[in-house]
Amino acid sequence: MGVIFHVPMGLDVSNDTLPDCFSKIGCLGMQGEPLSSPDFKACDCYIFGNEARGVREVNLML
Repeated sequence: MGVIFHVPMGLDVSNDTLPDCFSKIGCLGMQGEPLSSPDFKACDCYIFGNEARGVREVNLML
């Protein structure tokens, strides 16, 4: 507990600007790969949506 305070976070960031800053972006989704997947662990940016609406679909996610 408390580790979240040591993770750099961006709030209300446009998904369109992320590829300019990160080379491999991962997103949690209902049809996506499990967290234990090697591809998911190799990402340098993770996108998390809220429980009700999730994350807007864009072409940059796993």
